[in-house]
This record gives sequence, C-alpha cells and structure tokens, in this order.
Amino acid sequence: MEVARIQRQTPVPENLRGAYFDSLKRLFLLAAHVLPRSWDNTMCRSVLAAVSAAKGHIGTARLLLDIDEEDVGEVLKWYLAR
Repeated sequence: MEVARIQRQTPVPENLRGAYFDSLKRLFLLAAHVLPRSWDNTMCRSVLAAVSAAKGHIGTARLLLDIDEEDVGEVLKWYLAR
C-alpha cells in the first residue's frame, strides 16, 4: 500500500495518520515473525518490499515487487552491462 500511496501522491487521511505511520514503524516485527518459516520467492520479495517501503526505500520496494523471478537474471545482466 505504501508504494502505491507514494506513487500516486495520496495523503493519509488525518484521522488515520497516526495509526498508519505507527503500523509502518512496526512492520519489521511482522517480518521477523515469519523469518523462521520456509519462504518461496514471492514471499521473500513481498517481505523485503514491505520492509523497504516501511523504511522509505520506495524504489527498492518497487524493484522487488515489479521484477519477476524469471526476469532477475536479465535485469542483473542489463544492470551490470551499463
């Protein structure tokens, strides 16, 4: 949600602002809760993207959400060749 909110420049309503931003600050606790579980690639990217967005790293979150696993090799190849 935070990635889309930032991209669309949508303000958080005043009556939700405190709870919304407090929840972003605590998102890492949810991520820590799922650490012991087995993760597939989708879960890995989702958790990392959520933590990235919560910490204000929207570009990193977008990259994790937008690049499919089968495209990672091609994206890395492009990036390293620039």
